Amino acid sequence: MNTRQTSQRGRGAFTLVEVMVTIAIASVVCLATIASLSWSLQFQALQQQRMGAVAILQREMEEIRQELHPDLIGTRESWLDDNRTPDNPGDDIPCNLIMTLYHADGTPFASGETPATHERITIELTLTWIPPGAKFQLAEGGSGRIMHETLMTTLVPR
Repeated sequence: MNTRQTSQRGRGAFTLVEVMVTIAIASVVCLATIASLSWSLQFQALQQQRMGAVAILQREMEEIRQELHPDLIGTRESWLDDNRTPDNPGDDIPCNLIMTLYHADGTPFASGETPATHERITIELTLTWIPPGAKFQLAEGGSGRIMHETLMTTLVPR
């Protein structure tokens, strides 16, 4: 009878191995959750940058549609604003705005060439930037990313 009481009493407690396995499983689940939240925040920041890039491209495209300036062809610097802190220009992201004009047959305009009146042209605007944190990866030979957003339209200059 004494053996029976010991067996029944031992079934109500967890062994050390069971506790260790449970802690390991809980740790893996917690780490996966934290990694998922971290990725989600990075993805959200990148999407916000992409929306800002598209806004810059749309604004530039509207200015070009109003009055085409051939001297804008080429690359110029711009800034991708961080909308969370508009009063702090120190956290804005430098970017390059590249404007390319194409003839109706798809060949790019030569440097200094201007479109003829009533010639159908295609305008391509591309904004490139390096997301924050990726600068150090690129400098150290890592696998940093360069982001690109492109907007194209066709128009006929007046």
